[in-house]
Amino acid sequence: MPLEATMIVIDNSEYMRNGDYAPNRFQAQNDAVSMVFNSKTGSNPENTCGVMSMAGQSPQVLATLTQDLGKVLSALQTNHIGGSIDLPTALNVAQLALKHRENKNQRQRIVVFLGSPLVDPFGTGIGSSSDAAGKGSSEEALVKLGKKLKKNNVAVDLVLFGDEGMENEAVLSKFIEATQNSENCNLVTIPPGPHLLSDLLATSPILAGEGGAGMAQGMDQDGDFGAAAGGAGGAGGDFGIDPNMDPELAMAIRMSLQEEEERQRREAGASAPAASTETASSSTSTSAPAPIPTETPTDPLAAPEPAMPTSSEPTQAPPHPATGMPSDTSGPISVPGQLSDDDVDMDQAAAPTGAGGDGAGEEDEDEDEAMLRAIAMSMEGQEGGAKEEEKK
Repeated sequence: MPLEATMIVIDNSEYMRNGDYAPNRFQAQNDAVSMVFNSKTGSNPENTCGVMSMAGQSPQVLATLTQDLGKVLSALQTNHIGGSIDLPTALNVAQLALKHRENKNQRQRIVVFLGSPLVDPFGTGIGSSSDAAGKGSSEEALVKLGKKLKKNNVAVDLVLFGDEGMENEAVLSKFIEATQNSENCNLVTIPPGPHLLSDLLATSPILAGEGGAGMAQGMDQDGDFGAAAGGAGGAGGDFGIDPNMDPELAMAIRMSLQEEEERQRREAGASAPAASTETASSSTSTSAPAPIPTETPTDPLAAPEPAMPTSSEPTQAPPHPATGMPSDTSGPISVPGQLSDDDVDMDQAAAPTGAGGDGAGEEDEDEDEAMLRAIAMSMEGQEGGAKEEEKK
């Protein structure tokens, strides 16, 4: 909804005592005024509304432009029924109140509730045919006033209810045509019936927005205010916001939507690579053949490296000086010139398989015999040294 300052003009003439609207015209009008105030201030947090009467001794401002519903309700309670209406004077006073609004960016609007016959300056009803001259002069005055309001960018909405108010439709339609500026004025007639005045007003173009688009705040049967769609056509822009009326709010909503779309795209982009990776890995595992183990060919001429003793192998004790045998016989005994079981296992493990394996095995045996002979010679040398020490 656009940023507006609205002045609500109510009819408090003697015709408001009629009971064709439940509970009576005056109370039904007050309920409709409260609904209009909630709708205007709820559509935009910077909107303001005021209330004034147009009957009695003279039109009177009951509550200046405000956002406080309590002030408006208190003003409606202090208002009294009496006298006859003066529509031209009321419109001029309402225009003057809107002119002195604090926020000059607010658009000006006047909402008039009319349930009484119009009265010309000579005291003759415009709707009657008793004074054609007075009727013509009053119509011209209203058209002139409408052009003045149009020049000052003031929009006018008229709510006609009751038999007396609906008789003014022909005259007030010309006033609306003179005030109309880009279809910003509305004329609504609500006939009597079992329905509530506020219910039908909630679905009218007055609260449904300009051109019958947007959402209006209506009152349900429990007395709570809810959203009621009204008029023909849908709301323009994002969430019913007209960018021409409130560009800052429209820009904020558009930026929020763009951020949400960007976030959704990032989430979709993050989930897509994960899914493609899983699909690729599953297809690779099912289609790729298992690798065939291959044996590394060994050179039959290459001599195997001798196994180095580790810390876990048992160490042999020095040979006995008399027998030349190890003093510790708990472990395996190595006799010179004889291969032990460990040497045989080492030779078998080191011997290559396949072609040329016999030649490599013979070379290993020759090297082992040479190693054993060297060990035996060293043992004899140690034994001889021990004997010489005993002789000394």
